[in-house]
Amino acid sequence: MPTISRRALSAIEAVTYIACKPGTPIRSKEISMYQGIAERYLEPIMQELVHQKVLRGVRGPKGGYVLAKERRKVSLKDIVEIVESMECTKKEGKSQLFKKVVSPVWDEANGRALESFEKITVQDLCEKAVEKEIVGKGDKPDFTI
Repeated sequence: MPTISRRALSAIEAVTYIACKPGTPIRSKEISMYQGIAERYLEPIMQELVHQKVLRGVRGPKGGYVLAKERRKVSLKDIVEIVESMECTKKEGKSQLFKKVVSPVWDEANGRALESFEKITVQDLCEKAVEKEIVGKGDKPDFTI
């Protein structure tokens, strides 16, 4: 089964965390503490999401990150593709078996996984967070723009 990198999962969680707290810039330090990961690990991911216009950086003492798009317009596929493109994680084999059989099958399976991620948006994840009572009523996402 195709796997998503830990970086991509961290990015999905970070974007969802930000989306569930609309109107308030969220610092990467807060997100990294929430996720239990090093800020130096998260920060390049956040910067790439800003560069690709999924997030917007807000400067200043009350700065942080906010969504650059509506939640319903950001799919998990968008996030995964951005993070996975940051560094090539595919190991290249030299054998004909790898090149002509294993790699194409792996690529096809990953393509199917990405297709399913395209149907899931950050808004869907925020709604699940409210449903599971992970975010409180006061944090309930505002789905209007």
